[in-house]
Amino acid sequence: MFFPACESLANENPRVRAEIERIDQRLKSFNRDVLIVPSDLSPFVDIAVEQLADILDLLAERGLLKTEEMLRCQHCHTLIPAGVYKQAMERGEEVDCTSCDNTVDLDDESIISVFRFTTTAWQYMTKESLNVANEAVGDTVQGNYESEHTTLPSVFNQNDFKIHLALSGGGLRATLFHLGVLRFLKQVGHLHRVSTICSVSGGSIAAAHFIKHWTDYRDGSDGLFTRTAEKLIKGAAQYGIRERIDFCPLNPNRRFTQLHNCYVKGLSDDQADSKLEDVVNSPEFHILGTNFATGCLVAFSRNGVTQYESQKDGTLKQVEEPDKVSKHFGLWRAVACSSAFPPMFPPHLIPPNDYSPGNTRNLTVGDGGVYDNLGIRLVEHLTSPVSKTASELFIVSDAGQPFRGAPASESSFMWFTDRLVRASDVQFYRLADADMRWFKTKRPDTPDTRNCKILTINIGDFIDPALPENLNVDIQKLVCRIRTDLDTFRDEEIHALIWHGWELARNQWVKSIGLPICSVTKIDWLPTGKTITEDQLQPALEKSSARRWRIFWPLVRLSLKVVAIAVALTVLWFGSWGMYRHWFPLQTRTQSFSRATSTIGDFPPTGQRASSFVRGFRQGLPQNSEDFFVDVETPFVTSEIALSVSSQDGSPSIVRSWAFTQSHEMTEPESIHWIDDGQGPKVARRGNWKPRTRIRIAFAVTNASVEKLEAQVKFTPR
Repeated sequence: MFFPACESLANENPRVRAEIERIDQRLKSFNRDVLIVPSDLSPFVDIAVEQLADILDLLAERGLLKTEEMLRCQHCHTLIPAGVYKQAMERGEEVDCTSCDNTVDLDDESIISVFRFTTTAWQYMTKESLNVANEAVGDTVQGNYESEHTTLPSVFNQNDFKIHLALSGGGLRATLFHLGVLRFLKQVGHLHRVSTICSVSGGSIAAAHFIKHWTDYRDGSDGLFTRTAEKLIKGAAQYGIRERIDFCPLNPNRRFTQLHNCYVKGLSDDQADSKLEDVVNSPEFHILGTNFATGCLVAFSRNGVTQYESQKDGTLKQVEEPDKVSKHFGLWRAVACSSAFPPMFPPHLIPPNDYSPGNTRNLTVGDGGVYDNLGIRLVEHLTSPVSKTASELFIVSDAGQPFRGAPASESSFMWFTDRLVRASDVQFYRLADADMRWFKTKRPDTPDTRNCKILTINIGDFIDPALPENLNVDIQKLVCRIRTDLDTFRDEEIHALIWHGWELARNQWVKSIGLPICSVTKIDWLPTGKTITEDQLQPALEKSSARRWRIFWPLVRLSLKVVAIAVALTVLWFGSWGMYRHWFPLQTRTQSFSRATSTIGDFPPTGQRASSFVRGFRQGLPQNSEDFFVDVETPFVTSEIALSVSSQDGSPSIVRSWAFTQSHEMTEPESIHWIDDGQGPKVARRGNWKPRTRIRIAFAVTNASVEKLEAQVKFTPR
């Protein structure tokens, strides 16, 4: 057996030798600081809880284990040292759980006995046991397996050990998945080692919240971590970002403003955007976007806005030093740039005054996933050259859409949209795969770089659920098919994504690092405060793979807007027309002329017709009558023309009047017939004279003493 204490106990109790062997095999995979709870260990060794507790008590008598009293919270099942709670029981005070903040019922059933390895436990290991540990760790133990460095292989230098995080894009699905990875690092005690975070799109939402509340995530208690993470969940996954954005095609730039406002209102504590330079006490961060004009990579960091261009060998080269003005750029504005998915959001136009006053070109920044959806190229640039002394762990959390096969039928890609989407999927998949292979060539696991490790946590990977706490494979397959958008996520989707991220992080940590840390067997956190079983997860996740396009309601909203605009324009038109008719019912043209101009001339260009008109006009008139004329143009579509003549030196008497028109399109004049009802001006009604129609009105008066006449022509709109 692995532990001599287990071997001696089995020899003394041959009846339970098989049970002790199973316990020994399980204990050797535990970390030295693990808390061993009989009720939790019982399913893994297939031993009744009472019998298992008795065996562990016997091992404690042999110095392998020691017993401690812990208090188990009835709400979140967190184990907490019972000493302080016993004192509270004696004083009759209420005590809140440090993890879920619920009041713990202080009774005898809440206090349980747990076991922990003693400080001298590892001294009982035989030479054969050391060889077994050798194989488990993957490096020479040399008798110091009991040291505090056993949480990582000995190739890592505990003092210089750093973690570099690359958080991929993938909408809010990526945000929740990365939160599960962060929770794992917190649970195993290595979150404080994160020194660099590069994020893209949905990963930038999580990264911005991480760095903004880094002290709460890193140094806070489990309860503070839970409360801070719940702000991220409520402000992003449950905020309904897409429902708050108007996707009207008439004003696409408004969508980006709405996206930015959603991040500020949902995720900022003070409802205001923070400056990049104000984010302190956090790891080095880089929120990545793509310059749509030049194709460069754009990074928003504490130093400001920086652009990088790709070299022939795939590495990046900084284009220019960031200007100090760009340090004032908003953090959530940068996140909006990084997550502006091209089909839905246009790239954000950043004027030179916001990033580099000496520049003359605007910066058009869109989704960072267009350039590098994993964010690993900038990580490689920032950590070059490879250190031969400091230990570095690169964690690539990939929550992008896994590439899935499609049915090979004739109707699979009949529509051009299906072909375009499929071609884009293939290109993005090949690009991400090529980037990952390139990154591994830059950070190889060779004797010279044994202090570099890469952990790839891919949402499309599946874990054989050897532990009962792991999600079954069917649920894991459904998790990786959850939509990648900014829609509202249900509680089941939130739980599944965070759990899956946590489990994959744990699995890859064990496989890549090589140290069995099976002591951390389950996530100690309920993301939404609710207990959700696998029976509830599966039916809920089966509907999550379908993207919620919500075609009906957007069309209804758009139709209502169109109807409202049409009604407003109609009211405006008829209202303004009615006011115009009320205030300006007639348009008056007044022309004064003397008898010297009282000869009817030709009306161009039809002089012959005008001459005949003049001759006809003079026939039958009294000898003392005089003829006059006035030329006018209709100012608008006219339905009625009224003629009235007056004089200051006498009252003229109109004995006959005639009019004819010639518009700009007409080649022949058109006669107009007057109506003389004897009650007012002579009126001609037609109903549709076009604007700018030329009209010549001729009339004769019998008062020969009139020297000067004033003719008034009034136009009535149709």
